[in-house]
Amino acid sequence: MTGIKLLTAKASGNILLVKGCQTGKEFVVMIKHVVCFKLKDNSKEACEKARDTLLSMKGNVPQAKDVNVGIDFLHSPRSYDIYLEVVLDKKEDLSAYQEDSYHVDVVKKHMHSVVESSVAVDYEC
Repeated sequence: MTGIKLLTAKASGNILLVKGCQTGKEFVVMIKHVVCFKLKDNSKEACEKARDTLLSMKGNVPQAKDVNVGIDFLHSPRSYDIYLEVVLDKKEDLSAYQEDSYHVDVVKKHMHSVVESSVAVDYEC
């Protein structure tokens, strides 16, 4: 990282306060839960229904601070059809998110009925 000098850093809960960087900004550590779905039927309508179902977590799943969903347009043999990114505040929120009643009863129920396969990664950033 050229051009950036880190002079001090202090962790406080899930917030990392960085002072003395070239930008002078504070950085927040968060969790990202990313899932790629391959649907049984990857028609435009099926992909849009899956996208809308995943996006419905906004405001309905309190642990999800942000939800982003994308639909693949390339459709290559190695492509997945749907990309989901959920932003959480801390690692402990991932378990609560996985068990949330809306997530389980609405989102997982629909996705499990339409998904052929999926891959996931959870990381701190």
